[in-house]
Amino acid sequence: MDLVLRHGDIENHFFRKFFEKEYNKVVVRVSGGLDSALILYLFAKFAEEKNPNLEIYCFTALDTLWTFGDTEGTSKNVVKFVKEQFPSIKIEHKFFPFTSQGYSTERLRKFSNKWNKS
Repeated sequence: MDLVLRHGDIENHFFRKFFEKEYNKVVVRVSGGLDSALILYLFAKFAEEKNPNLEIYCFTALDTLWTFGDTEGTSKNVVKFVKEQFPSIKIEHKFFPFTSQGYSTERLRKFSNKWNKS
């Protein structure tokens, strides 16, 4: 699997480089937007086709002061859709609320440490 990005004479084969390595975990920040949804979908598709042991960990940062839009609901729907398309792939999703003072760093650290230990 490869995704080639081209601009004029320049080609970027970033995804080929990633897919050729035997990673067993990947983290995706899912905002609920199209770009993160597409990246999550591509990782799940790759896992199904080439590396069924790949574990995908998604996280969504929730600004508790943001009153416009529904990041939590939209990101849940994105992850749910991808899980339904690729039911054999392990996909986890966590939320990390933050305010103008920053992320809930202790929760994020515990979540990251859990992935690093396994």
